[in-house]
Amino acid sequence: MRIQTYIRFFLLFLFLLPPSTSSTSPYAILHLPPTSTLLECKKSYLCLATRFHPDKGGDESEFRRIKKAYDDIKAERLSVNEYDKRREKRRRGRKRRRREKKFKNVGSYDLKNLFESFKH
Repeated sequence: MRIQTYIRFFLLFLFLLPPSTSSTSPYAILHLPPTSTLLECKKSYLCLATRFHPDKGGDESEFRRIKKAYDDIKAERLSVNEYDKRREKRRRGRKRRRREKKFKNVGSYDLKNLFESFKH
């Protein structure tokens, strides 16, 4: 990270500067330069989102602005196909985990033992 980013995070965390309401740039809303990485954007988003989340007593309109800014940056950085691939991969993983959890306790049956039980 560059020194400017450290200073920005320092001001953001220490003084808890609210997002500027006059600027419409997603980077300005997240207090970041346009050259920041996606990881830096995510860190700033998480910090601001926890601060302005309505469940924690924050302003709902500010939270929506922050969420929209982060989504815009993320959509800009990730191509549509890559984003759809990641979303589909997460969805398939969730389905697989649910299926494994559902059949986790089902025991395996041995056919030999099954047929032997009918002999008696």
